[in-house]
Amino acid sequence: MLMLAKDLDARSLAVVWDRGQVAWAVPDTRREVLKYLYDKVSLCLTALAAHGVVIADEPGGGSAEHRAWLAETLPLTDEGTYYTKPERILLPITTAPSNHIPHLQLADLIAGATTGAIAGNRYALELLPELKALSHRNSHGRIGGAGLTLWPPDLGLTRFRSEFCRNLRRQCVGNRVGVCSGLSGNGRQIGVVARR
Repeated sequence: MLMLAKDLDARSLAVVWDRGQVAWAVPDTRREVLKYLYDKVSLCLTALAAHGVVIADEPGGGSAEHRAWLAETLPLTDEGTYYTKPERILLPITTAPSNHIPHLQLADLIAGATTGAIAGNRYALELLPELKALSHRNSHGRIGGAGLTLWPPDLGLTRFRSEFCRNLRRQCVGNRVGVCSGLSGNGRQIGVVARR
């Protein structure tokens, strides 16, 4: 699935957030991660001269939580963030069941594999070549700051245990930690559909 996405010129964006190192409540963390992801999606679409829509996996907890989460996302669509204006994402963030949307299944795979690789999971590490091939890159060819964000910034330093992982971090992220196409850390994945 990852290579098929690459063959179709898909780009991935992932935000990996270690809540254990940041003393924020889960709802605050979700809002921050979504802002980070919104910024990175907007910047990616700008770099591709594209427009898109954001589709998130339906939250658990029933329709009340679903409506509340969608209401929380409206300021992003209406106002953007400190760094990006809502010019590239055409519609309010919407949700769908992930088992019905291949884009969300791909985002789930990317989010899980990326998080697993950062944690040093050997099976996820085997997917690194495919994950790197899909990751959005900045104008300097780096994934960090474009296709992968690790938060807090030293997450990569504390979680990459093996020499292979440290070398990978330097290769993928370089000296800066930056953002790829899934949202991880709270069980919700987001797929982005874009057209040039």
